[in-house]
Amino acid sequence: MLTCKEVSTAVASEDLARLSWQKRIGVRLHLLMCRHCRRYAAQLAAIGNAVRGLYRSEPETKSLEESILNSLEKK
Repeated sequence: MLTCKEVSTAVASEDLARLSWQKRIGVRLHLLMCRHCRRYAAQLAAIGNAVRGLYRSEPETKSLEESILNSLEKK
């Protein structure tokens, strides 16, 4: 059985596809049994989704420049 340290390293590196099928099954079995590693994996996924969401919602620089110029002209 894999240790929590091995599983957390595998989950954090997102290289599960490169692992052998035995290790992938070991990671999945460990995640089924260990609530701490399961929570850690969920937290990593949430952080990844939040960061990707930040990059998707960046304002366009052109519209930002226009809004700054407009606000300067008003003053």
